Amino acid sequence: VVFRNRLDAESKIALFRIAQEALTNIERHAGATEVSIKLFGHKKGATLQITDNGRGIGDNAPATAQGGLGLRNMQERVEQLDGTLHMTSTKDGTVIKAQIPLTHLLPPEETQG
Repeated sequence: VVFRNRLDAESKIALFRIAQEALTNIERHAGATEVSIKLFGHKKGATLQITDNGRGIGDNAPATAQGGLGLRNMQERVEQLDGTLHMTSTKDGTVIKAQIPLTHLLPPEETQG
């Protein structure tokens, strides 16, 4: 079996931590009833997409003692990998996309003949 688009260890950890932080934020703040997590490879690299149907992040979001530290941590993690973090939020939910460039994908393993 050949697995394509395998992530290097640094990317796996970063994407895991980003997903963990996003899910923590959703549980604490969003009031969501549905969450979707997708991880997929493509010709430019890999993308982690987390979507919820919560109340969104707006100007009226409650202030926390950490002041959005989790979001900053997600941004820093993806930037360390030369990637990008995009967040879109409305009153109907939030979408977070962490994109990691192709340089963090491992080559396919050789098949055993």
